[in-house]
Amino acid sequence: MSANDHSMALRNKLLGGVLARRSPRLRRSLWRSGVGEAGLALALTVAVGAAGSLTVSHHALAAELDDGFNITATDTAGLTEGGAEAETAVTGTIDSTAGAITLGADGTPSLAVANDANTTVAVTLNVTAGVTPSGVTFAGDITLATGDETITINATDDNITLQGNVTDADGGGIDFNIGSGAADPTLTMTVDTAFAEDLVINAKIGAVDAGDTITLAVDNSQGGANTVTFEQAIGTTAIDTVLLGV
Repeated sequence: MSANDHSMALRNKLLGGVLARRSPRLRRSLWRSGVGEAGLALALTVAVGAAGSLTVSHHALAAELDDGFNITATDTAGLTEGGAEAETAVTGTIDSTAGAITLGADGTPSLAVANDANTTVAVTLNVTAGVTPSGVTFAGDITLATGDETITINATDDNITLQGNVTDADGGGIDFNIGSGAADPTLTMTVDTAFAEDLVINAKIGAVDAGDTITLAVDNSQGGANTVTFEQAIGTTAIDTVLLGV
């Protein structure tokens, strides 16, 4: 590390400690996001001008989920759960009635559930639309760390698209349940190599019951020849149709 780099690293570390101590709200936010005081430089861009002035600008941080959450709009920073204040069960809704929703982005996880030493957390996302379904896209990876944490995504009456990997460090902890059972909807779950990468989907996928009409579609919308690998059971309850190269 050069002397200039070392100086900037030290300045960033000191800035993180000063700002976090002066703002309890910022300190809680940094701790919840896993950044920490000393690592504030990861969440802030620091520039010192010729006259020594200091400019600080925030980068978007993934939103920490609370039980009862309701997501109604796109959030390209993605979602996270499993910080120092993780709850044992976090359940909420993603509602696309107002328009299509995208979570995460290429290189930014859609949902990251960490292994929290204090609790074991079960995260449930209910994807729905009260009036008109517009579709929900998980543009980034869905990740589950080592431990007893679980992720359940219930697409009750809306189509969902995965454009990133679904990664479970232990395997068997992520479930996609498509359909609502009582309403017997017609729905599609699409896995799309939209960002020209080979995808691995480490999750169980199935319909809610035999009355649902469910399609699993695999698409290469970017026009390449990338692969999709499913590492868990497909059709834990029978899926009606599998489409390749939509």
